[in-house]
This record gives sequence, C-alpha cells and structure tokens, in this order.
Amino acid sequence: MNNRDRKKKTDRKKNTKSIIREWAQSLIIAFIVAMFIRTFFVQAFRIPTGSMIPTLDIGDHLLVNKLIYKIREPERGEVIVFLYPMVKYRCPTGKYIYDPEIGDPRSRIKPYTPFEKLPDDWVCPECGASKEQFKRLSAKPFIKRLVGMPGETIRISDGRIYINGQPLNDPPTITGRRYIAYGAKEVHIPLKNYYVLGDNVYNSKDSRYWGFVPEKNLVGKAMVIYWPPWRIGVIR
Repeated sequence: MNNRDRKKKTDRKKNTKSIIREWAQSLIIAFIVAMFIRTFFVQAFRIPTGSMIPTLDIGDHLLVNKLIYKIREPERGEVIVFLYPMVKYRCPTGKYIYDPEIGDPRSRIKPYTPFEKLPDDWVCPECGASKEQFKRLSAKPFIKRLVGMPGETIRISDGRIYINGQPLNDPPTITGRRYIAYGAKEVHIPLKNYYVLGDNVYNSKDSRYWGFVPEKNLVGKAMVIYWPPWRIGVIR
C-alpha cells in the first residue's frame, strides 16, 4: 500500500469517527433537551381508566402543560393532572400495602383513615412491622375536571352543582352533566385546595369520595390527545 492509499484510509477513519462523534453529541443534546422539556414544560400521560369518559377514553395518550399553573391560577372547568392526595404505605417486607381508600379490612379501622392517624400501636397484619417501619409510596398521577375553587362551598343537588349556594351556570363542560352526590351534601373547600370530578359521573372516584386536591399536588393542564390518531384533538 503506497502513501497515497494510506492517507485515504486514514482520512476515511477520521471522517467516520467525526460523524459518529457528531451523531453522539446530537443524541446527547437531544436527550438533555427532551428531559428538560419533560421536567419543566410538557409531559405525556396515558389514561388508564374510564373515569373521564366521554372526554377521554381508556388508552388515550395526552400531552400535559406543566408550566401553565406556575404562570397563572387553575380555572374552573379545566381538565387537570395531579398527584393522588391519599398516599399509600408499604411494609418493609412488601407483603402489605396500606390503602387509605379501604383501610385495613381485617381491623376496625374505618375507610379513608389517613395512615398518620392510625393508632400508634398499629402494626402490619402480615409481618408485624410497626408504623415507623412503613415506607411511603410515590403518589400516582390522576386526571379529573376542576369544579370547585379554594374557599368555596360546593353542593351537588338534583344533578346540579351549587357554588356558595348558587347554581353553577358556566362552563358547559360542567353544567352539561348531571352529577350524583355522595357523602356530605355540602362541603367547604379549604384554601389552597381544589374539588375535582370525573366526567364519567356514574363511575368515577373523585373528590366526592376522597376529598380535596392540595395545590402542591397539581401537575398541569391536559392540553391535547396525540394518540391514537383518530382521537387527536384539543381537550376541552
């Protein structure tokens, strides 16, 4: 192999390495940008249940604006994503999960009792672990429609929503549905908390069951359905 051929071969290797380096740098930058956008601006979610039918179907994939509620306050009628306000706990062996929705069916603990309010001598019914040994599990994201605002009194009667004693007449995404009342007929929403309902009024676990959504639990506003293709559209 003469010097000219060696030089061509060396140049090809350099070009190949340069292309690989450029592609690697581009992929790394794209990954960093994507993570930055996901963390602070937009995040994708998949609908796992039918609590928001007919607005959202099981399997719909959404894009959620995570920045909007850092700029302005949430507005009544918006479809919001939030972290489930009732936290679950797991014993150190992983045999038992304390679910505040059902409490402990093998004891006299009432449903909806927060873990922190359980008796100090309460232990895991599976392995005997004490309260102090339980691990707090990460809250899962939920999606519902924002109906009640901080400081308001809300009541459901004859299918209608009443805010501070007056029938709610707007927006139509709320007033166009007939809701069923569960539990207390009228509740006062604490400051920095929200009252949410599912659009599937007959099959939705929401604020009628487990109470209010703290402001700190808000993730963002559901903006668009991007998958499946025949469901693409703005969420209202």
